[in-house]
Amino acid sequence: MNKKATLRVFSLSLRVSHPSMKLDQVLARIPIKPERAWSVGDPRLSPRTGVDMGGVQVRTYAVMPFVADPASIDASIAKVLRSDCLADEDFLREFTGSGGSLALSIGIEAPRKLEFFLSPAMSAELGSKHLNIWISAHSR
Repeated sequence: MNKKATLRVFSLSLRVSHPSMKLDQVLARIPIKPERAWSVGDPRLSPRTGVDMGGVQVRTYAVMPFVADPASIDASIAKVLRSDCLADEDFLREFTGSGGSLALSIGIEAPRKLEFFLSPAMSAELGSKHLNIWISAHSR
């Protein structure tokens, strides 16, 4: 099999959204430096230019990247699930129970067909962390 033809590139990030909790409160409990973030009540700014678009943000939102193991999507997801940043299950339950949303975002670039298997054990672990899955696949 030609390894170059099956090579996949992927990224993992945690997407966090909440209607009332401020960003500093979220980051105090999930201490990952966000790649992109704003807090509820912040001015709405264009993501490309930074120009004020009028109004304020209605939700706190953050995209927090994880370092992925290029050899294995499964191993990378397992590492995220066992990381300290998602260890406080009481906070995760409180966060989602008060209107917040947590999603493990998997971005994948593949040359052709892509198959992804999620075991029942990993599905259960994602559920215990109150994590949704967001998969975005693109062909090269």
